[in-house]
Amino acid sequence: MTHRRQAIRTAVADLLRAAMPLGCIVARTRTRSTQANELPAVLVYTLRETSEPATIGPKLDRSASLLIEIRVADSNDLDDRIDDLCEKVEVAMAVDPTFGRLAINSYLAATNIGLDGESESRQGIAVLDYSVNYRTP
Repeated sequence: MTHRRQAIRTAVADLLRAAMPLGCIVARTRTRSTQANELPAVLVYTLRETSEPATIGPKLDRSASLLIEIRVADSNDLDDRIDDLCEKVEVAMAVDPTFGRLAINSYLAATNIGLDGESESRQGIAVLDYSVNYRTP
């Protein structure tokens, strides 16, 4: 049996694969090393989750932090390239915030933008933090 969290990550990765430009890698992991020749890349993973008993029946109401990490190669137009991919993610995620009814809802809670690496291996990063609410038995 697949945990609902895993099913949600898979659904989001599939959704983003269809929305990203040709050549953009989408992976359902937080540990994929990304070399300059593999960029841009989008990583999908969950970071934390809270839960509480549901008011109806023996169920749990859960709220997961689903992270979508965008990585692009360092360049003069780094911020514009990050923003272009962020927009593609946001539009794709808004099409079905329930991911085929796996979740009750989801929304973009925060975006963090920065740099990773040094000199020749520097990458621009944006991490979109989605709050995903769902219920399980």
